[in-house]
Amino acid sequence: MTNARPKDILLPRYGRIDVDSNIITPKHAAILANWIQKKHANSIIPKNHKYNMNRIYRGSRDGFDTNAIRKKCNGQTGGTDYWVDNRDYFIFSMGKSNDLRNVKISRVENSAYAMCESKKHNLLNFGYSDLIVDKKKGKCQQKYYESRILDISEFDIEEMEIFTFSIQKYFVIRMVDSIFRAAFSK
Repeated sequence: MTNARPKDILLPRYGRIDVDSNIITPKHAAILANWIQKKHANSIIPKNHKYNMNRIYRGSRDGFDTNAIRKKCNGQTGGTDYWVDNRDYFIFSMGKSNDLRNVKISRVENSAYAMCESKKHNLLNFGYSDLIVDKKKGKCQQKYYESRILDISEFDIEEMEIFTFSIQKYFVIRMVDSIFRAAFSK
């Protein structure tokens, strides 16, 4: 029996974000992770960070109305007609293909109009028209976000997903490893 080594197996140099999605790929998830942290879209994901993107809602499975969204998101989107004042909100479009050059982001400029969940009209409204989700229909008119994310004003929604996002940093493990090596290298 020979000592055969597997061919072409390389350990990843940087962290990877696995995501259960019909819409986004791990590369898209990395872009979103960077945006959430207000980094450049192409920043390297450190391998000592673990990013968790947990899909909590999928339109094709759960339904395309705010009642279904509210139920699956456990009230995380609001619950009545009111505006969420949050300067960290952003809206984005992945474009029509998997070409990462087509990805567009727009951060909220007037945080008082970050998002409104309307029970009365059964829709989600980002920026008072920047992105409106009304069941399987959408509208996009730039108003309170930096820029338009689509070149069209109205569109059909094929799929919609909502995720929670968290970061776990493994600095302690790295520090212990450094201390361990320092103690035994003397």
